[in-house]
Amino acid sequence: MGCDIHMIGESRWHGLKDWHVFPIPEKFQTRNYAFFGELAGVRRLVDYPLSNDRGWPEDMSEISWKWAKEYYEYDNEIENILGMVGDHTPGYACLYEIRQYDWKDTDHSFLLDFIFFLEQWRDDITPEDNQVRIIFNFDN
Repeated sequence: MGCDIHMIGESRWHGLKDWHVFPIPEKFQTRNYAFFGELAGVRRLVDYPLSNDRGWPEDMSEISWKWAKEYYEYDNEIENILGMVGDHTPGYACLYEIRQYDWKDTDHSFLLDFIFFLEQWRDDITPEDNQVRIIFNFDN
């Protein structure tokens, strides 16, 4: 049994306070334990993971809350029936943090592709990297 990441993206546009959801392609949600470790301390221990025990952001969009709740309800139902471990280590990181973090183990071509993808969701008027973020959790 392996560990998988589940991600959704959010962006906030110029002058608006609400976050808008965008999908994260499957190619960025594959089993990449070096990425999991550096992002959240999952499956590989690092001294300072980027999103260390943050949990969900308090200002998540309604769609993101529904997405998060779906995973937890589904896994909790399975856990109750089969005694399995459900989702764990929810977190988030904005594009600025992803750019600034000292990625030592994660494949750089993966990171460059991921950052390039996230940059496409920035607002052209105010292209601030803290206005794009990923929200994630893991399952076993």
